[in-house]
Amino acid sequence: MDATPPINSDGRLARRERTRQAIVAAHMALVEEGDVSPTGARIAARADVSVRTFWLTFDDMDQLFDAVGQAVLLRMQDEHRPIPAGLPLPERIDAYCRERARLLELIGPYALASARRAPFSAVLRSYEREHVQRFAAEIEELFAAELPEDAATRLPYVQAMTVATSWASWSTSRGPLGLDVAGATTVLARTITDVLAAAARERERLDPEPYDV
Repeated sequence: MDATPPINSDGRLARRERTRQAIVAAHMALVEEGDVSPTGARIAARADVSVRTFWLTFDDMDQLFDAVGQAVLLRMQDEHRPIPAGLPLPERIDAYCRERARLLELIGPYALASARRAPFSAVLRSYEREHVQRFAAEIEELFAAELPEDAATRLPYVQAMTVATSWASWSTSRGPLGLDVAGATTVLARTITDVLAAAARERERLDPEPYDV
């Protein structure tokens, strides 16, 4: 008995994935160009697909936001340059603030787009939380030697530095304050330095062993 020829779905799946990637890339390109709230029609036109194909590929905008969010996270991971924890504190602060400024400038268009739509999108709010958790963990690890050892005592200092290094704070420096990247980085470094100095004093108070800031 002859076997029924298998339906070859590989080509169809590959085409669907290429279409999906083209739509994600189109959305990202539009956002980077300043269109922080592109419609499905504009994204479809940029991806060179029909609007019908767009909505067959993504059931709703949240599905697209999820795919774009994953792509942005991967880009940030690729761009991230870890700071050696063994550097002297002033060098660590300087290197961290410069690196954070570079990444904040890179993520700026996406942060603006997310801020516009996050109130209406649980997916975008989830990615915002993930970004914050990632750089809060980096701060806690990089400055562990200066922070109080007790987790509850350490937390407010980590939170203060997390706020200082957030996109919201950076956009205030770059926007209403009118600072260039160098000026905004200087403000960030001063804030981090002050918070860590306060953290070191708290650590010394709790552990009176000799400690150098």
